[in-house]
Amino acid sequence: MIKKELLGIFAFLTLVGCSNDKFVEESKKTLTPDSEEIEQEMDEEELQKERDKIYEEMKRPMDEVIKDNDLDELATMDTEVNEELNSYEDPQEFAKRVGKVMYEFEDGSITPKEYADFLKAHTGEHYSQKSLLEEKKNAIEVLRTLQDAYTSNVAPESYDLTTITYNRSEKEGYFYRKINGENSEYYYITTIIKEDNVWKLQDDSPSPPYKDQNTLETGD
Repeated sequence: MIKKELLGIFAFLTLVGCSNDKFVEESKKTLTPDSEEIEQEMDEEELQKERDKIYEEMKRPMDEVIKDNDLDELATMDTEVNEELNSYEDPQEFAKRVGKVMYEFEDGSITPKEYADFLKAHTGEHYSQKSLLEEKKNAIEVLRTLQDAYTSNVAPESYDLTTITYNRSEKEGYFYRKINGENSEYYYITTIIKEDNVWKLQDDSPSPPYKDQNTLETGD
């Protein structure tokens, strides 16, 4: 597995479950008990400036992050999900559910509250942003800002998931999420961990791209 690289403040997205504590702390500084009233007082131009700032952090060229021959070569898997469960003992079903929920958050299909509830129910004991989720109001405000930036600038159209790569004990694994935006592609690496026979989300961070094994085999 290649070393994960953080690409700016969108490292919180687990969108949005990530490990960029600096961004989270900066976001929390802007939140007060009256944050909703303050946000209403801000005009649309100021809000758009904040969204644009977040988006610009995502546009760092990949050739500055990693060389082509360092990329993981992985197959993609079907993204169709089965009935939603309260807990997941099958890692593949859990990965598909995580991928679906994250994409729905990113394209605006679910609310920040619904996404926060999912994270709280399905994250591990050592989830990278556990403390933020415990401050529910602040978490929802941060997630709302991130969702606005995504829907305004990335405009997600579809997504892909790679198969899971496990560690030796098979109690931890990771997979890539590829978000196909209106004008570009965005990649995330998602780590899941087995706790008491149930799979939990551990981390989700922006990452370099991967080589699609399916495409390499067909020569496309």
